Amino acid sequence: MYLVLLLASTAVLAPAQSSRMQCSLSAPVEKAVAALPSLNDLSLSWEERIGPRRALAESQPDNWPLQFLMQDAIRRQFHIGREWDRALAFYRRMPDRALGELLEARLINSFHRKRSREILDRLLETAPDSPWVHLTAAEWAANPIGRDPAFGAPHLEEFRRLCPANTRAFALLDLVRDAEHLARHVQDLRSQLQSKKRNGIPEADILLFRFAWPWEKSAAAASGEDAFQKTVRSDLAAIRALKLYHSTDWYTVLRLGYEQMLKDAAPLESLRQEILQNAPKGQLAWWIEEERTRTQPPQGAPREEYERWRTAQDAALRDRLQRFGGQPFTRFSIHRILFTPATDIENAEVERLADLVLRLEQRYPDQGSSWPPVQMLIAEVYVKRKVRLDRVPALVQQGLEEVEYQEKHRRDSDAIPNRPGAGLMDTIAMTQSRAREVRLRHALATGETEKANAMLVDFRRTLEQTKPTNDAAQSAAMWRRDHSTFLELAKIAGLKPSPVAELLPPNPERGERFPVAEFEAKDLSGKTWRLADLKGKVAYVNIWTTWCGPCRAEMPGIQKLHELWKDRKDRVVLTVSADLHEALAREFLREHKYSFPVIHGTAIAEKFFPPVAFPQNWLIDPEGRRLEMHAPRAYDTTLTQIEQLADKLATPK
Repeated sequence: MYLVLLLASTAVLAPAQSSRMQCSLSAPVEKAVAALPSLNDLSLSWEERIGPRRALAESQPDNWPLQFLMQDAIRRQFHIGREWDRALAFYRRMPDRALGELLEARLINSFHRKRSREILDRLLETAPDSPWVHLTAAEWAANPIGRDPAFGAPHLEEFRRLCPANTRAFALLDLVRDAEHLARHVQDLRSQLQSKKRNGIPEADILLFRFAWPWEKSAAAASGEDAFQKTVRSDLAAIRALKLYHSTDWYTVLRLGYEQMLKDAAPLESLRQEILQNAPKGQLAWWIEEERTRTQPPQGAPREEYERWRTAQDAALRDRLQRFGGQPFTRFSIHRILFTPATDIENAEVERLADLVLRLEQRYPDQGSSWPPVQMLIAEVYVKRKVRLDRVPALVQQGLEEVEYQEKHRRDSDAIPNRPGAGLMDTIAMTQSRAREVRLRHALATGETEKANAMLVDFRRTLEQTKPTNDAAQSAAMWRRDHSTFLELAKIAGLKPSPVAELLPPNPERGERFPVAEFEAKDLSGKTWRLADLKGKVAYVNIWTTWCGPCRAEMPGIQKLHELWKDRKDRVVLTVSADLHEALAREFLREHKYSFPVIHGTAIAEKFFPPVAFPQNWLIDPEGRRLEMHAPRAYDTTLTQIEQLADKLATPK
């Protein structure tokens, strides 16, 4: 009924002509958008939240501002392959072909970079009057995969010229290289924020404060921080007064302001108490309780002490799960109970949790995906416990179908590294491997001996055909696992199998190594670094950004490692800031009094490895070759491990 009413109410809203030059929604369309259910309202299923958006979008296929807004709901949800399929089919039948192509280019930006850019280049020639083409070009250039500020900055400027009141471009300020232009944009952003504070901050605009503060903080380092802190406190008071106890953006921005901008723990703790009091069963309450009960495992302690820690953590988790009633945001915590081999729960509880997880998976696909798909994981649990064996074949098939949709739109990506040393998992192949194992175990559990033996023959044949030639290659790890599984299952079947081949066990210091490209760059202290400066040493290279929480968490460890190695001639710590503005990195180092060397720039980061995600930690051997596997992150508990691995790498290979 809701969709019927929505369609009826929006049928009269279709624009009479193309809106490709419009910067914002018309008043009637804005009213229709305001009536949509919130994407954060998890009392509604994904279909109940996305369905009205689809209906509104399909009622106005020529409305450029509306189509961009509606696409935002799915643009980063690539794992919902079915939703992307539906969206692409809609874009390709749009009467306004320029808009349809632009929306497709924007959707595939992260995975099919070349195709996306080709569409953009064509539209920049045929529709240069549309601000939305320029915005998409700026978004393309701002993508962490292959950032291109030189290409993107002019388009950001053009979008802002054409649509000065539209706030979308403020999320892309990292593209602006000119200091005067950046200062002007930040000033404009602050002006708009002040207006919103006076007139009421829409939930959709809360993240704008997150974009403003880092630049204002950097500027305040020179002019004094009192005024900046006063502004942030005013911002936080206005945001907090919204009392959006079910909005993750609301809490994230408030936490950023209290923790990183003001460094004031007291109001953050009072905010948490306020959330627990007013929304005790909401997602934010779950986050807060989870954070309060989470502790690190004891390092180097006897196994008995570790088991006591694990038991206490599991007990706390089960208590939270019982109190929060299996809401969608608890799904991956249920995974931890259900799919951890050491977890000791009764079969009846396993079946209840499995049913709950499958319901949540179907109702809330936007809340994340798992690998292998949850259907495959449940099939494994059923086979292991010998319960519900009749459901296993269907679950395995569902898992195989699900991984195809999860990976469909990135499996042929030209953006995700697919070369030696990239370290990426082939999730489809690995899911297929898990499916073969589950089916074999299922056949053995159900007494289907002939079927199991036939499958083992096929399994061995596959191993013989895929035996790796390099026992240190990444592909060898998967083959080694499959080989071990084959031997185990053959013995369960009553056979006496001989090994297909003998591979050396995995050995991190023997892993594949790849030459680092030549580079030359100055660090923030003015020292010039070249690849030659790393030769003859073991180098620990960290790629980071100021906005990355895990990066900041390991910075004290990076500093300690630097202090341990700074006087050694055979060791060196080097970090690369992938922030697009040097001022952000400088201010971060000044604030925390870190002295390790920092080179600024994504181009240098890509010499070591494309910075698709942060942080990245790599070990470079004395011959200037990067070890295939990531180095351990630098914490107090891992420094000894890093030292030991560096000692092994120092030995010529």
